[in-house]
Amino acid sequence: MLIALLVLTLVVAAANWWSRWTDDDRIELWSKPLATILVIGVALAAGAAGDESTIVVVLTVVALVACLAGDVLLMPQVDNFVGGLAAFLLGHLVFVVALAAAGLDVFRNEPKIDP
Repeated sequence: MLIALLVLTLVVAAANWWSRWTDDDRIELWSKPLATILVIGVALAAGAAGDESTIVVVLTVVALVACLAGDVLLMPQVDNFVGGLAAFLLGHLVFVVALAAAGLDVFRNEPKIDP
């Protein structure tokens, strides 16, 4: 299932990139949020299949949902720059917490690697 989600995510992301290349707002209207929703699905599927702690998966999904909100708020049909900016800020802050929970020392230049 994870591979199928990854392939579908790549196809939808390519459709979104195509929408920006050709300036087609109709394609972007569905492809941009759908690509992010599929990335959330990939995170959930990978978390269920992997050995990451539940808190890391939950934090990652929360961060991705905030990014989905940012994507939608920044779309031309909604055009809420401040809301989109705030949603992406929240998402990135939650990503930092998720990385710290996963064992990455966010205050160093290198990850912690156990020998």
